[in-house]
Amino acid sequence: SDGAGSRLGSSCGGPRRKRTLQRRLEILGGVDSDGEDQERDALFAGLGRRESFTEGSVLFGDDDEEDFDGGSTLLFSQATSTTGNLNTSLLSSVATVMERQPLYPPEPPLPSKVKDAKWLRVAASCVVVSSNGVQYALSQFMPHLKHLGQNTVASAISLFICSFTLGCIFHGSFLMKYVEGPRVSVLLTSPLVLALLLSTAALRGDEAWLLQLSFALTGFGVGPSFLSAIIHMQFWLPKSPALASSIGMAFGGLGSVAMATMIEVCIDKYGIYSSLTILSLTLFGLQAGGGLFLKMPDLSSGHTKDLLVSHRSKLDSSTRSGLGIELTAGEIVKSSEFALFWVSAFTAVGPGYALFANLGGIFTTSLGMPKRVAANWVILVNLIATIFGRLPAGYIADRWNMSQWKIFGSGSRSLFLLFHCVQMAGLLASAFVTDEYLSLFLITVIVVIFGGCNVLIAALSRELFAPINSGQVYGLILTSTAASALVFPNLLPFLNKLTGENFFYNILACLISCVGAVCCLLLKPLPKAFKQL
Repeated sequence: SDGAGSRLGSSCGGPRRKRTLQRRLEILGGVDSDGEDQERDALFAGLGRRESFTEGSVLFGDDDEEDFDGGSTLLFSQATSTTGNLNTSLLSSVATVMERQPLYPPEPPLPSKVKDAKWLRVAASCVVVSSNGVQYALSQFMPHLKHLGQNTVASAISLFICSFTLGCIFHGSFLMKYVEGPRVSVLLTSPLVLALLLSTAALRGDEAWLLQLSFALTGFGVGPSFLSAIIHMQFWLPKSPALASSIGMAFGGLGSVAMATMIEVCIDKYGIYSSLTILSLTLFGLQAGGGLFLKMPDLSSGHTKDLLVSHRSKLDSSTRSGLGIELTAGEIVKSSEFALFWVSAFTAVGPGYALFANLGGIFTTSLGMPKRVAANWVILVNLIATIFGRLPAGYIADRWNMSQWKIFGSGSRSLFLLFHCVQMAGLLASAFVTDEYLSLFLITVIVVIFGGCNVLIAALSRELFAPINSGQVYGLILTSTAASALVFPNLLPFLNKLTGENFFYNILACLISCVGAVCCLLLKPLPKAFKQL
């Protein structure tokens, strides 16, 4: 602590810097409350907040343990070595506060005056997000549409996911800037899901291209609604952004279970054409019904200042609403941080997309299940992915953020890396396993990881690039998941047809996951989003 104290003393040389440090300690301790607001404003405007970027910041440094191991003792020794005339009791009280502060501070709660409709808004978001579950339930049609071609449905699902991503990008880059609020965005784009009705005409005419066009237009309608609802929910649950994503994704998973069940029941009772019609109307009802109740919280200026402190940002004229520095799409895409995030997201969800797009075929062909049993397993796997993947991932990440046992000072990034490692092991084991029950277990593990990674990608978009850029970043990063949805679901049947087995696919997917794990190790927040450089 003597060395640290001498360094601090040398860097703070001069009575002016000593007075500044004293003034900061007084503000933290609540001294001179009459002028506290003015002092806080002057503090943020005049100081560069050096500790946010060079003194063991939890956002940008990996030496958190060094800063917090000493707790109150280190803070006390540094302050007393520099300003010996400060009140000892005040320093002790500040040290106690700092000792209790988590390494990765959460965002402050919503102001009490806007909490009245909080859970109504969250529930509305969940209803809208549940419509996204359709992309995981569409494989239920696969055994019934073989006459259109072996890979037609898998390709159509890939196009759905790709168009879904384009819809998210359209929302993040255009709708969020020019349309007033998430409600208008959802109501404006939700009618596109009625394009699924074109699938009935495609089946009657045996037109594979029309089926794929129908799925693509439907995906473009689901994307903006999904992104609007996720971002909307994160602002209504600011203390737990990962948990907010987890709740939303969990409802997406529950939606997939409900829709998969509905599809199977409707096919049995009413036929394939009626099932597609009912599914289309259900999607529109979920999006339009939930979208009517979406509304962003009205945050006060005091609350946005607290948000700014929470994210270790710098208060200046370029910040809007105190949520970080707003960046252009070009600034984000050109950064190395985004490139690493893009690759890690691509490898995180690719194997899961391959399974979901081909799940019906894997169960009936590779594992030899009857159609009825395979359909039930599709529903069960979706439910497992929700309960053990989507639902707990956000809660675990937020709890991990509050502990000191994490890598990079972030529970979300630690869990993201852990998921990559488990996925690598599962893919490697799948290449050599022949027992069908063990294969089924490994499939379940990979889809659970897929669900958890989807949650973390949404949370990391906010954590790595600041809340003000979260919608734009999430839309852009979904180009990664869309690319993986195009590559992996088509790579699996291609290699299976070429080699007659899934061994080479599993080995290749494992190697790709290794690359993603390396990118996870290098993930860092984008400094430009938190500080004007």
